[in-house]
Amino acid sequence: METQNLIFLLGVGAFCTPLLFAETYSYEIEGVESLDIHSGVEFTVQCGDVNKLEIYADSEDDVKMSFNNKKLKIGRKSRNAWLFFPLWRRSNDVTANLMLKNPPQYIELGSGSEGKMGNCFKKQASLNLSTSSGSSIEIDGGSGSITELEVRMSSGSEIELKGTLHINHLTLRASSGSDFEADDKVVIEASEVRVSSGATIEICGALAVSGKASSGGYIGVAENSIITDFTTRSGGGRHKC
Repeated sequence: METQNLIFLLGVGAFCTPLLFAETYSYEIEGVESLDIHSGVEFTVQCGDVNKLEIYADSEDDVKMSFNNKKLKIGRKSRNAWLFFPLWRRSNDVTANLMLKNPPQYIELGSGSEGKMGNCFKKQASLNLSTSSGSSIEIDGGSGSITELEVRMSSGSEIELKGTLHINHLTLRASSGSDFEADDKVVIEASEVRVSSGATIEICGALAVSGKASSGGYIGVAENSIITDFTTRSGGGRHKC
């Protein structure tokens, strides 16, 4: 019985440990033009009056971070801190909260990272966004506008645009089961899309659409969208929102 009680207490300690060791680390940074987040890091990007980064983690040793030439990279280190048996280990979850005066021009997400971005397009801006390996991002337009939005998606990644947002031109490449969805309030003047390999695109606020759907890729557009030079092949298709 004493042995069972000891095992139980160790197990409880393993689950409680992350709460005991969690810390917040703050960094003053310069403007960020390029943002690279990977390795399962959760994140938020907000725009305001300062440039500041906050990292929430058990230890700074859990974080892989670099900042050079206005390019910020954030990842999570792998850790094999086993003690006695697998349950007894500290969590190495990492969360990054980023406040910027101006939004990044380039964002790259990978390896299961996920997060949200908001209040960053009050002033017209351009954005190049790349997602892969199950990563995801939700962008709240906040009644803003984007001049050029260029997107590349693959490997089950997800992007959601919500709220009121005006996009002059969208270039989108989606493949390998990825999913892109824009709310009806996201108005896209012109869209050039290519969707394949089981990926799906929903751009119900697009006014004009051109491109290609193939290999089981599907795109959803509004009934009144102007479709020009759009082809389907190998099981790809188009449907109405």
